[in-house]
Amino acid sequence: MVDVKHLLSMQYSAVELRLDALEDLLKGPSHLHETIRTKLPEIRARRAEFDDARITKEVSGFPQVRRVKPPRRGKKPSAPKSILNALATAATAGVRQVSGVRPGALQNPEALVPAMDARWWRLSQLDSAIVSSADGSGASWYKRQPEQFRTMIARSVKLHQQLLRDWDKLSKVYGEALPEFTSPQAWKQTFEAMTVKPAEQTPESK
Repeated sequence: MVDVKHLLSMQYSAVELRLDALEDLLKGPSHLHETIRTKLPEIRARRAEFDDARITKEVSGFPQVRRVKPPRRGKKPSAPKSILNALATAATAGVRQVSGVRPGALQNPEALVPAMDARWWRLSQLDSAIVSSADGSGASWYKRQPEQFRTMIARSVKLHQQLLRDWDKLSKVYGEALPEFTSPQAWKQTFEAMTVKPAEQTPESK
């Protein structure tokens, strides 16, 4: 459900990182120390590929807001009042996500949305929006991408099915490996490897 909320909110970078993390989990614990040095730069680079993760400091740097189709009766979407209402809203929004984007929505944002109001049930009604960052450092231009939605929702379903199917095996593998990959010796080797400069590496250490 968390992935669905992010996708309905056009927060594709968040879903990408969640699914990458799930894939890492499914690989087992053997790679944890091997990839710790490169993982953060990889995450930053991957996240930067998405519009919703690119922050512009000044809102004036974005094109002018233009809403071709205003909210019905001029009312903004409101929070679902019950679980059934939330499910119905999510289902309707999900169907909408695979439809075409309104003309002009990718050239001009349809709304300015403060971070505190950037909820899935509001953003799911838009095809694009300027959303301020929670820390006030700037804003990002969220853009609805139907093909991205289809690809990510399919990937999420597949990975969660695999997690459910392999959970018992994975929990056993992680449990058995816990003493090894949390041991002081393992961390000592990892930190030593992280402090070795490329020029200092020998053919055997590469």
